[in-house]
Amino acid sequence: MNTKTTAHSFTHKLDGEWDFTYQADPDGDLRPPAAEAFDCRMPVPAYWDDHHDRLEKSEFWSRKCVFNPFRPIRFPLGQGKPPDCSLPWLIGTGWYRRRFTAPADTTLARLQIGGAVMDVTVFVNGRLVGTREGHLTPAIFELGPYLVPGKEHELILAVSNQRGGRASTVIRGYKGRSAGIYGAVSLHFAAVRIDDLYIRPAGDTALQWQARLAGADKAYTVAYALRDAEGRVVLSGDHRADDKEPAWQTSADNVACWSDRHPHCYTAMVEVRDGDRVLDRLEQPFGRRRIVSDGHHLLLNGRPVFLRGHTEHAYFPLTCTPPLDKESYRHTIRVLQSLGFNYTRFHTWAPPLPYIEACNELGMLVEVEAPNGFSDSEWDELLATYRKHPAVVLYCCGNETTLDAPMLDRVEEMARRCHAQVPDALFCPMHGMKHVDWGIPADTPGAVTEPFRHHPQRLDRVQSFSDVLAPQKGPLGIVPHMSDPAPIERCMSVYRRPVLVHEMGIFDSYIDLDLENRYLGTRIGPDLYAAARSYLQREGLHQRAARYHANACRRVAALRKAYVEKVRLLGPVAGYDYLGAFDNHWHRTGYSVGIVNEFHELKPGESAADVRRYNGESVLLCNLTSQRNYRYGESLEVTLYASLFGPAPVADGTIDWVLCDEVSGQVFARGQWDHATIPLGTTTTLGRLTCALPTLDTPRKLTLVARLTADAYEIENKWDLWVFPAGSRPDSPQIITDLDADAFQRLAQGESLLLLGTGSLKSLPYQHLMGGRTVGTAATVIEEHPLLASFPHDGFCDWQFQSMLDGARGVVFEDVPFVPIIELVSSYKLIVKQAAVFEWQVGAGRLLVCGLTLSESDPAAMYLLQAMLAYCSSDAFCPRTALAVDQVRQLAGDFVLTYDRDEGQDGNAEALLKK
Repeated sequence: MNTKTTAHSFTHKLDGEWDFTYQADPDGDLRPPAAEAFDCRMPVPAYWDDHHDRLEKSEFWSRKCVFNPFRPIRFPLGQGKPPDCSLPWLIGTGWYRRRFTAPADTTLARLQIGGAVMDVTVFVNGRLVGTREGHLTPAIFELGPYLVPGKEHELILAVSNQRGGRASTVIRGYKGRSAGIYGAVSLHFAAVRIDDLYIRPAGDTALQWQARLAGADKAYTVAYALRDAEGRVVLSGDHRADDKEPAWQTSADNVACWSDRHPHCYTAMVEVRDGDRVLDRLEQPFGRRRIVSDGHHLLLNGRPVFLRGHTEHAYFPLTCTPPLDKESYRHTIRVLQSLGFNYTRFHTWAPPLPYIEACNELGMLVEVEAPNGFSDSEWDELLATYRKHPAVVLYCCGNETTLDAPMLDRVEEMARRCHAQVPDALFCPMHGMKHVDWGIPADTPGAVTEPFRHHPQRLDRVQSFSDVLAPQKGPLGIVPHMSDPAPIERCMSVYRRPVLVHEMGIFDSYIDLDLENRYLGTRIGPDLYAAARSYLQREGLHQRAARYHANACRRVAALRKAYVEKVRLLGPVAGYDYLGAFDNHWHRTGYSVGIVNEFHELKPGESAADVRRYNGESVLLCNLTSQRNYRYGESLEVTLYASLFGPAPVADGTIDWVLCDEVSGQVFARGQWDHATIPLGTTTTLGRLTCALPTLDTPRKLTLVARLTADAYEIENKWDLWVFPAGSRPDSPQIITDLDADAFQRLAQGESLLLLGTGSLKSLPYQHLMGGRTVGTAATVIEEHPLLASFPHDGFCDWQFQSMLDGARGVVFEDVPFVPIIELVSSYKLIVKQAAVFEWQVGAGRLLVCGLTLSESDPAAMYLLQAMLAYCSSDAFCPRTALAVDQVRQLAGDFVLTYDRDEGQDGNAEALLKK
């Protein structure tokens, strides 16, 4: 037993082996089991379900264990909301037993349990001490009245995971409510004890110290100090404490500020002394930082900061339950920072101690969020626990729950408590404000429809007590991309606070089957990957899965870049949480939304430098839309902007740009201009570039590269665009728009026809697959084919196809050979073979089908149309698939799948709240 000693206090660390037993459903009031029931041992800290090997020889393991309902992973998953993945986990109460000796001269004894899932009840010598409900913060109990000085005592902890009514990502998914004590356990004995210490800035030059003493019956001296990371004392002094909550101020002159750029961390030490005797000592982390909401902006230590965040969903593929070591979290944070992230939103949970310590040390800004269904005491404990950590700058009341009248009252009270108890942090009412700016029932009095449907009175009230807002729908919501920001800017005008864009992105890609073996030997296991592989094999597509994954990732990378850049152009936006830094596969039985996979490895299509071009602290932006196709000789006119959040404003900056072919290195145009001043914390227009696009021998992808150079900056960004010859829609007798009787007759006569649209054939609309859904287009594949020999592409539909995909449909292949030219790839959870472009031999004739939208305003579409007509008239038109007319007729009809938008609170989370 490790002991840390001062003159009149010491701490017993109780980590290690405890006697253990389990009960599925204790009758009535909790009562400790008989001594002989403790027939196994359990480590602390640990989770029960990570140590089944310790339970398997116990008496209770045979028939007395209860596990949660478990659904093995099988595909397909149907059209509705997919369930969360789960594993079997024990439901009930785990009993921990250990003995200790109370010191002879101590009156106070604080038991601290660093964290447990979910509720903890404490007994000393069989007497009930109390119960603490909650799973995110330490549980603290005063044992002094239950102890006999100098005697040995029996300590029993009952940990139960049976209570429902909470929805939190850290108790969902594979791990579920895997229970146990996951934090350190200690007993602290003292005659006078320091129960709490809170230090915060007092203006720009001072620090406010506030302590809380237990057992203080007279005036004491409180000694204080700050030590830097090298152990040097930078501040020290004494304060006379005349009451149990002493408060004092000190200078902050020698204390460097903590920030995401410079995370200067200190150790704060406070001692309570009676003359020369040290009665108790407390040490904890400290960082001097001040964050405020200023209009539509956030200021960190007086400088603008933009929160480039991700949504932390508590998915840990190797350990299942949250790791217990700090180095795991340090690795996670370093990966995030290498991608430009400086902010982590803990979705309905809060980080365990090793995680938050790593955030402090590495400079990761943090938002902690109460679980849906939280109690007032849980909120107060969140505030008291995390206000000690400089990384935590934001507190939130949950995710996407309804802000009706009672909840608005409650959230306002939580705001009051937050501002009173943690005045150096910010308050966010709710991520996604249902019944305020989305999800408002049609008959709600006071709701308006301009500039979008929202409730002005409720919004005004929320804004009156909030520091930042995180809207769910209305102005931003879950959309594939934003081609025209003007309507969104009108919507943003209703917000008077800085806006954090809620769960931005959620672009799904495709499962990477090569990761299957990485799960061997883990608690999670390879079932998700094995089930996907088996399903793809049954459908004859498993050999294409690697291509689906690569193409999906490359397209999502392009969508993500455009989306983030447009968001950074919007006025009141002060940051975002991007739902997809990492893949989170417990959610919806596969959630491939990450920039990197669940093992923190980059996916195809992007490097870390590519991500930082749009997700970095300071970035260059432009006003290019999703229409990236131009005609030869057309004038390219682009406005460049800077989103600057670096160390200082720019003075005498230089902007260089070049239009080139990155493959050949050929340069077609370039320019340079100076920009005298670029301020921090806003979007600044740098200037407008204009150049004539080249006339080429063949269509080509070009890249616009822009660079800002100044004393403290070297920022680059790039955007792809495509050039095609001018073209118009040809009037050709080969073009048909339906497979009617005349078309079949012409095919029977041996004609070559081009069907524009899908006619009466079964088809589905193109709609990019959103995170975790089963219905939508996950990827596209363009085959090597003579039809597309001169059309520029990289094997998938990038921006040059965007207008052609808007409104496009893919023909559904049932019981006929699947040989697409341009494939629309469905989710691996519900496979429907579809092709947007393909060819058949129909009887004596030949048929080319194009379900893409071919607008005359799009030069790429016209070029493709002309290429298709030329192909239809060439000897190269030799379809591999031959069908009889009756076979084609059988493919006609309706084919409908229901697309799950799931806007708002996830159904899986709602179900947890009802338990």
